[in-house]
Amino acid sequence: MPTREVLASFWRDWDRLTPQQQRAFRAALVQFIADIADGGESFHPRLRVKRVQGHPGVWEMTWAPDGRATFEYGAEVRAGEAHVIWRRIGTHSVFRRPQTRIGYPPCYSAFPRTGARREARRGGSASSIDRPLE
Repeated sequence: MPTREVLASFWRDWDRLTPQQQRAFRAALVQFIADIADGGESFHPRLRVKRVQGHPGVWEMTWAPDGRATFEYGAEVRAGEAHVIWRRIGTHSVFRRPQTRIGYPPCYSAFPRTGARREARRGGSASSIDRPLE
């Protein structure tokens, strides 16, 4: 099971998505996680995972006809398991202003984590700022 880090820019974008868009991403995420767990050498064609032009190390995943999420691979958190850093999510507009990792606090956890979003809204601890993607 891969581990993840989620940048603040992703969560800002996430909060702008409609509930239908969030469900579509979660559905695509199930396939993405399965493909990563199988080694990440290839992804299901419907995800259309590919490199983002002009941004070395940044990848994009299609989760809807006009739905994109960008990510990069980070250093392993658990030996032998991929570590995915989610950067942005939304429509093609996420490619207009790519975010850098500098200045954004990381959120570490394993896929998935439930209940953390609720904790964060209630003023939970710094370790509870992860939000569930599933």
